[in-house]
Amino acid sequence: MSTKSNLSLNALRVFDVAARAGTFKQAAQQLGVTQAAVTRQIQTLENQLGMRLFQRDNRVHALTPAGLELAPALESIFRELDHTIQRARSTADHNITRLTLAISSERLRYWLQDRLADFHSIYPHIQLSFVRSDEQVNDHQQAEWASQIQHENIDLLISQSLLRDTQVQQTTLYKPSYIAISPDSTCQPNEATWFVDKGHPMHQRVINQHTHGSVSLNINQCADTTMALDLADTYQGIAIIDEQLAYHPSLKHWHVLGNPESSRSVAVYAQYRKKRRYSVALVALLNWLKLQVKDIDI
Repeated sequence: MSTKSNLSLNALRVFDVAARAGTFKQAAQQLGVTQAAVTRQIQTLENQLGMRLFQRDNRVHALTPAGLELAPALESIFRELDHTIQRARSTADHNITRLTLAISSERLRYWLQDRLADFHSIYPHIQLSFVRSDEQVNDHQQAEWASQIQHENIDLLISQSLLRDTQVQQTTLYKPSYIAISPDSTCQPNEATWFVDKGHPMHQRVINQHTHGSVSLNINQCADTTMALDLADTYQGIAIIDEQLAYHPSLKHWHVLGNPESSRSVAVYAQYRKKRRYSVALVALLNWLKLQVKDIDI
């Protein structure tokens, strides 16, 4: 005889159903298994207990006195177990983790927004909220964003500027390439109006591709990428953007001028408070963001 500590939970479940069903055939139908499978589970349980639970003949499967003793107790135990599992599920449904993500408006609009449905389908218990940040964090903003992260007013900052704070951890999401794009397929770089950020080093490198010899460009300063794209669309001009943003459906018919420009010193970072252990929700978000970048690269 097997020790009682080795009793099969599955066999106990089958016995509970069979005892209430009346026949092994009906029990099999309720469980979605064969009658032979029910018989094997009952035999397994009887061998483990060292006692008969059913009296068997060709027509009737009646409970023995031992079976009559065990059946109502098991029914009560499994009913309480089912109620406990249901309460646990209900608790989990209300156990929402909230994360606040600081991100530039253009990155949210052209890179992240259309992918959020995928994130919520995978992680329905993680609720994201957003605050606006800049891609380039200036010296004045450095201390403010570091403070926001340290005090956990925001959980994650996505930007191209590293915060100079020992309490902030950084993860590189990817190394961006920059391209010049226009809605006009006949656009001539030396004739169209450029809407760019002249202070951005990568914008300047793209511009330099088109300023050979004495060629000069009509450049309008515009540090906001969303605004630059709107102006380029209105005036059939040129904007410079992170190449990964160009995969957005609203930009797929725009035309690329020249070659992408990149630099090993320029990256997009995810930054968050340094801790000994990170929350499951934050780790899930970081890993998901990295997968979105890889997805775009394919």
